[in-house]
Amino acid sequence: MNEYFGDVLPAGMGRAGELGVSLSGARPAWQFTTVSRHVAEELVRMFDGRLVVPADEAGSCAAALEVQSEGDPMYAHVADGSHIRNRFRLGPVEAPIHVCDGEKRLPPMGDVGGYCGCPVQPHVRKAAARLEKGPKPDVRLTFQLAQAPELGYFDLHSDSWDFAASLASVRERILSGAPILLQLTIVERRLLTRAGSELKFIQPAATQSSPAGWAEFGLTA
Repeated sequence: MNEYFGDVLPAGMGRAGELGVSLSGARPAWQFTTVSRHVAEELVRMFDGRLVVPADEAGSCAAALEVQSEGDPMYAHVADGSHIRNRFRLGPVEAPIHVCDGEKRLPPMGDVGGYCGCPVQPHVRKAAARLEKGPKPDVRLTFQLAQAPELGYFDLHSDSWDFAASLASVRERILSGAPILLQLTIVERRLLTRAGSELKFIQPAATQSSPAGWAEFGLTA
């Protein structure tokens, strides 16, 4: 059983889908964070990445590995539906004000399963979330790399609306309890503000892999 858990985030961002502090000229890339030197070195080899060692390696800081993934999607093997958390949350993780699946209230809220009261229209939901008056996506995907499952499990966190929607599209297979193979890519979006400034969003995207993808990694669908 693999006991190691790591984190993987798009480079330059605290969480997938958030605006970075300074993304001007940044290239879309995956950033893995792991406390295992072995895992880090294997990721460097597989993805032709660059190992970034913390200044105080003797401390509790983890070695950060940045992997440029342009043109190289990542394949994630997800064991079952329990490894995908696709919900909406308002407030901090430690003390959320509201948690739901878009229709029903979820733990730790009271009246679990009751109607959450969120707007049906996506644009209304997003507007409320921007004003911090409504929940935004809170997505966590726990997976193994299809080409190296022996490295253990990784977590991908995101608050991207598009990423949440892409995972919802494979909901039927997830709920059936069957494993899935996802192709993870990084999508870059640009937005021009009313003031004329350009904002760049770097967020993950997930699509379900075809049977050919399963065969490529010696997996059985």
